[in-house]
Amino acid sequence: MITLGKITATNFLGKEKLIFSFPKENGVYAFFGANGTGKSSIFEAVLYAWKGTTIRESTKASLTKKGAKEHQVILDFPIIDSNGVTIPYTVDRHSKHTHLYKGVTQISATQTQKEIDLLLNCNLNTFQNCVYFGQNSTSFIDIPAAYKLQFFQDLFQNSELEKAKELSEEEYKKTELEYNLVFREIEKLK
Repeated sequence: MITLGKITATNFLGKEKLIFSFPKENGVYAFFGANGTGKSSIFEAVLYAWKGTTIRESTKASLTKKGAKEHQVILDFPIIDSNGVTIPYTVDRHSKHTHLYKGVTQISATQTQKEIDLLLNCNLNTFQNCVYFGQNSTSFIDIPAAYKLQFFQDLFQNSELEKAKELSEEEYKKTELEYNLVFREIEKLK
């Protein structure tokens, strides 16, 4: 399970410094505040750290705060493995380079984006529809059914959907068997 830790953005999207630590508790969070306070910039920075892009159509130069020469986004995102062990990951995406660290070990530059994509297992569209709804964005309700299915397949993977389907089919068969047994018993009583 991926969790979000702390994000630090410097000279990014008009903000000289943006530091935010995500809550450790699980749940759904809503960010609110006046325009220009950095609400969207937090999620833009997360997306940029992970994918090297933002939701807004941007060039690397346009991501840098006006008057600054470079920008940098550092994101800590601990991953909790299936044994409950927390593995610290940090991505440092700078105007000129990207580095990924697993603990204190740096992942090779050629493997950085591949490793991030493998860890996230989440494409840009899924991130946009699941994690971040910017103002004036299309509501998930308005998305055609075929795209919703693709969204859930991307989010939960086909294997997870197949497992759920298999479980529901097994439960259906058990219920049907129990029903038939009860029906036979009722027929005997008649």
